[in-house]
Amino acid sequence: MLPLRLLPPLVLAGGLLLTALVAAANDPHQNLWGLLAVGAAASSLAALSTRALVNSHLALRAALAVSEAAAQERALASTVFEASRLGIVVSDPQGRILMVNEAFSRLSGYRPVEVLGRHTNLLRSGHHNRDFYAELWASLLSRGHWQGDLWNRIRNGELRRHHLSISTVRGADQRPLYFVGMLEDITKRYAADRAVLHEARHDLLTGLGNRALLMEQLERDLALARRHHWAVALLFLDLDGFKRINDRYGHAQGDQVLQLMARRLQGVLRETDLLCRLGGDEFVVLVPDAGNDEELRQIATKLIQASEQPLSALAHDLTLSASIGIARYPNHARSADQLLAAADRAMYAAKAHAGGHTRMAGQSAG
Repeated sequence: MLPLRLLPPLVLAGGLLLTALVAAANDPHQNLWGLLAVGAAASSLAALSTRALVNSHLALRAALAVSEAAAQERALASTVFEASRLGIVVSDPQGRILMVNEAFSRLSGYRPVEVLGRHTNLLRSGHHNRDFYAELWASLLSRGHWQGDLWNRIRNGELRRHHLSISTVRGADQRPLYFVGMLEDITKRYAADRAVLHEARHDLLTGLGNRALLMEQLERDLALARRHHWAVALLFLDLDGFKRINDRYGHAQGDQVLQLMARRLQGVLRETDLLCRLGGDEFVVLVPDAGNDEELRQIATKLIQASEQPLSALAHDLTLSASIGIARYPNHARSADQLLAAADRAMYAAKAHAGGHTRMAGQSAG
C-alpha cells in the first residue's frame, strides 16, 4: 500500500505533467524544456514511491513475522502449561484464580470450572498459622518469589504435602499483575524421608529414641537451661538380672522383655520426659525441667517399681529390677557428654549394691 505522505506530491507531479503535455501539444518548441523538467520530477517521485512501496512491503513482512513468532510462543507456552507435570495456578493480585492446568486438577481434585474466580486459599489445610502465610505474601511482594513445603487439603478432604513455588509477574510500573504458583505433590517422598529420619533416631526394637535422639534433644534442653537458668537431669537405668533371662530363654524372649519394660517405664513418666534406649538393657530418661534432688529420686523410685513388676506372661515368673544413676545440670556437669558420663558412673555405683538402688552423681559411696 502506498504511504499517504506520498500522495500529494504524486498528484501534483501528475498535474504538472498533464499541463506540460497539453502545452507542448499547442506549442511544441516553447514548452519542450518544461515538459522534460516536469517529466524528470515525475520520474523521481515515481522512483521514490516505488522505494516506499518496497519498504512498506518489507515492514509488513517483518510485522507478520513478529506476529507469527508471537503466536508460536503463545502456542508453545500453552502447550507447556497444559503438558507440565506440575500443577500450575495463575491468580490476580487479590489471589483470585484466573487459570489452572490439567495437572492442578489431578493434584487437587478440583476441575477448572470449580476454582476459577475463587481464592487460592481454597486448599488451606489449617496446619499453618497466620504468620506462615503473612511471611509468604511479604516475600512475594518484596522479593517477587517464595518457595517451600506446606500441607494442603485437597477436594476429597485428604491432607497432602506439597512443594509450592510462587513467582510474581509485574507490569511496566513494577506493580504485581499476576502470581504464578507451581505445585508438586511430595507426600510419598516426605513420608519416606520421615521414615528414614525416624529409623536414624529411634531404636528399632522398642520404638524409643536412641542415643542420637537423646543427645540431640539434650543439647537443645541444655541451651534453654543456660538461657533461663533452670536444671536438666539424666537418669541412667540398667536392668538387673536381664542377662540371666537372655542366657536361659534366648534372645527372642529377651527382646520381648525389653519391649515390655519400655512400655512400663514410659507409663510412669511425664509427657515432657524423654525415654531412650541406648542399647542392650540400658535406658536413659531425660528430664528437661528438673526439680530438686528429692523429686528426681521420686522419679527413679517409680521407674524401679515399674521394672520390678512380675514377668510371668513372658519369662516364667522371673523378676527384674533396676539400678539408676542420676546426674543434674549444672551441679554435676556442664555439657551433654559430661552429663551422660556422670549419670553412667552414678548408675555403676548404684549397681555395685543389690538391685533396686539409686545413686546421685557425686554422692559418696556407702
